[in-house]
Amino acid sequence: MIAWLFSTIMVIWLESGVVNLTGLYKAKFEIISLTFNESIMLLFIGALLGLIASFISVKQYLVTIEPK
Repeated sequence: MIAWLFSTIMVIWLESGVVNLTGLYKAKFEIISLTFNESIMLLFIGALLGLIASFISVKQYLVTIEPK
C-alpha cells in the first residue's frame, strides 16, 4: 500500500514539471498513473512478499529455540 501511495504522489508531483519541460520543446508527453488492475496487483504482490518473509522469519526463530 505504501508503494502505491508513493507512486501516486510521485506522479502528481512530477506531472507539472514534465508538462512545463515538454512545453519548452513543444513535445507531447503524458505521465499516467497505475490502472486499477495494476494497483490491485501491486497490493497483492506486496502482501504475498510480506507473508513469505514472515513465514521465513518465524521458521528461523522456531528452529533456534527448539530443543535438541
